[in-house]
Amino acid sequence: MQTNCFVVYGAQIHEIKTLAFATAYIIKSPDLLWVETTYQVTGVGKIHVDTPLNTSLSYGVGVRTSAKEVLATWVVPPSESGLDLVTNGSFENYTQGGIGSFFPEIFRDGDWQASLRNADPAQNECPKPYLEIQASDPVQASASDGNYMMDTNSGCVINNTIASNPVIIWQEMKSKTGHLYEFMFDARRNPNSIQNVLGVNFAGKAVIANEFNGTGNGTWAPIQRFLIASDRDGGRIEFMDLKPNGDGRGALIDNVRFYDLGMPPQ
Repeated sequence: MQTNCFVVYGAQIHEIKTLAFATAYIIKSPDLLWVETTYQVTGVGKIHVDTPLNTSLSYGVGVRTSAKEVLATWVVPPSESGLDLVTNGSFENYTQGGIGSFFPEIFRDGDWQASLRNADPAQNECPKPYLEIQASDPVQASASDGNYMMDTNSGCVINNTIASNPVIIWQEMKSKTGHLYEFMFDARRNPNSIQNVLGVNFAGKAVIANEFNGTGNGTWAPIQRFLIASDRDGGRIEFMDLKPNGDGRGALIDNVRFYDLGMPPQ
């Protein structure tokens, strides 16, 4: 399930664009309870959902349409531990001074991992998978959050030269059957590449294939938001360069989040 239906207008009221609706909810953390609330019709396929006066607390809004489709989003994202399932989503746990790329070989349990995309080792220039972390460079590309970002076409250094090494970058999510999740991340074209095609999967199913084209440094794309209804416990989020061109320069990602929205009312 995917949607970009929410437009936030202010502290107390939010517009949801949907063709047919039935019930509106406030989603409260940390218990993730969906509490029915009031709304006003503002136009064809548009409603304003009334939300809490105390906006210092995290909360989300949701609707169930007349077709029984559920749409939801966090308006003030939760800060409680465990509601964002991603570990190290801004890659700040990897630290190295200066500007440029570096390649951590140690994958911490529960953190980001990498697997070789090519089954045949002879097709890989690097002997094993690496993560490629890039530090902010004010001349070419600054991270969208913090000081570090991930290159989706990892490489390695062989004889002082960066070699291409197409990988799948992944992390296991402790998702729960029947829960709704909001998957968000920032992405952009690598400033040293003319074209990147970013592929993103969850639990083995494609979520998006985004193409970034152009010249010059480029900019971060707007935050991607996808609603995912989990049909089983657990599943990987995966990022990969779908069109590796041999130069080890893939699309850049940062600020990855996977928020639990709880179990919608039936």
